[in-house]
Amino acid sequence: LIFGTLRLKALVAAKKIEKAEELCFQLIEQHPKDEALKQLFKQLEKEQLQKEVSISHTRDYLTIDSSEWRSTSVLFKNKTQYGPLILSAHHAKRFQKSGNQGELEFYPRIDSNYYAYLDLGISSTALFPNFRHGISVFRTFNKGVEVELGYRNMQFEGAGQVWFYLGSIIK
Repeated sequence: LIFGTLRLKALVAAKKIEKAEELCFQLIEQHPKDEALKQLFKQLEKEQLQKEVSISHTRDYLTIDSSEWRSTSVLFKNKTQYGPLILSAHHAKRFQKSGNQGELEFYPRIDSNYYAYLDLGISSTALFPNFRHGISVFRTFNKGVEVELGYRNMQFEGAGQVWFYLGSIIK
């Protein structure tokens, strides 16, 4: 199992996902009780997906004034040769109002160590910013360390705009 796991990690690192998935399946047949292998197999299957659709719905109850907030989102993700592209639509009901927001996110790969985040969103309701945009550049390092620099901007009708400047180190 140890040799197979090392080989599996090498295939994943080399981005040979199909071969890694085949080896992982073989290892699961040999070791059917190994939950870590089963979880890795699910992740490898998801990595193979080129398109993904998800729907989410939340309901929040506030005890302060017994109000209910509802949010529904539909998301379409497409893995392109340049990086993931995400198109989403959001609907919210809060404060006896309802509204929609559309959003486009793109995570282009710049090279093996850098990728970016580009975001654009629009809305015609006070529940969301009327216009929002953001850019970040990410740098990945060995041992799972990632550094981010970027900004976000949200513009609200009649209330001006808000700028956020971001910097983070993640492990």
